[in-house]
Amino acid sequence: MPEHWDPEKPLVARQPWKLFYSLYFILSTAVRVPIWAATYTIPWLRPVPSWSYKTALTVSLWRLAFRFLSNIRFRTPQPLEPGAEKDLFVELKPAADLKAYTGLLDNASVQPTSVGGFWLPSLECLSTISANNNGNSNIASKNWVILHFHGGGYVLISPRASTAQQGPRQLCEELPADGALCLSYRLSSNPDGSYPAPLQDAITAYNYLIHDKGISASRILVSGDSAGGHLAILLLRHLIAHPETGLPLPRALLLHSPWLDLTAKGTAVDYKPGSTQDYVCDPFLEWGATTFTPKGASRDTEFISPGLYPFKSPVPIWVSSGTVEKLYAVVAEWVAKMRDAGSTIELHDMKDMPHDTFAVSTEWDLETPAREAIRAAKSFLERVL
Repeated sequence: MPEHWDPEKPLVARQPWKLFYSLYFILSTAVRVPIWAATYTIPWLRPVPSWSYKTALTVSLWRLAFRFLSNIRFRTPQPLEPGAEKDLFVELKPAADLKAYTGLLDNASVQPTSVGGFWLPSLECLSTISANNNGNSNIASKNWVILHFHGGGYVLISPRASTAQQGPRQLCEELPADGALCLSYRLSSNPDGSYPAPLQDAITAYNYLIHDKGISASRILVSGDSAGGHLAILLLRHLIAHPETGLPLPRALLLHSPWLDLTAKGTAVDYKPGSTQDYVCDPFLEWGATTFTPKGASRDTEFISPGLYPFKSPVPIWVSSGTVEKLYAVVAEWVAKMRDAGSTIELHDMKDMPHDTFAVSTEWDLETPAREAIRAAKSFLERVL
């Protein structure tokens, strides 16, 4: 079995320091939370005064949780079997034609493998998708099919988590779409999950929609939030660079707070202005970037930090980003450079929103701006398609 590239763990990820750090985290959290709970009752003392009490408290709690889980190097289980999804779960097998994994995906150490995925929102969506396989791509006919990649910095979160399912469900409701296939791509926090493993899995899922389900590429929207947005861009770049795969391009990309710069500069966010307004932190981004990057590779290459390499996309791209999230400036700069390169691309600014509102809207009291963003995406699709 190939050796998993796991950079040097921080001291607190090793016993007995891991135990001491966990005790410190519990005690310090017990002190901080009551202070926040009292302080945030006053709107102008919240990280963003326009946030609700629930949003302010939840963002602060998640910032603590992300830092803790990243420091101790928590591993997210990825069982290849149905759970609560039951009949909606599908095991996706590698494409029979290995030309799909050409170029940088042809890797002796990291091989395509079976991965899990599941459909949202219900069993009815599967029968609808099958019935519409020969349909057109008119939005009014509810014929869109979404391939969605979840966020989590390539190290945390499973699409099986209820939080990760909120955005894809809202996409299906608002666009509308017949269904969304949510891919449980390999995480780099687990063995053999470094690049190109997640992109191999994305190809496997896309090939499944095209060849196994018989869905026209003109009906497929590729969606991704945070690291999932990064993966969606990599999928598009691979398909453009390698037409010999025989896989046609999707109709459009929908990117929600995409993670674009995995370099050391791009992952240093803790001391940027407004650093208390978002839950993304250095340990989380650095963990994801270093484990995603193959051992010995540079993090400033095209397929590690695509935000550094704008290109002319033949596929329309819609992007959303919160104006107080730490990655906003990078996203806005990339969109501008993509437009200058000749791409059809639009940025939807989510005023006062933190990172990846798409994925956390319902539980964070942010569903209204999240749905407004998706409606803006629908308007974009109607205009450009």
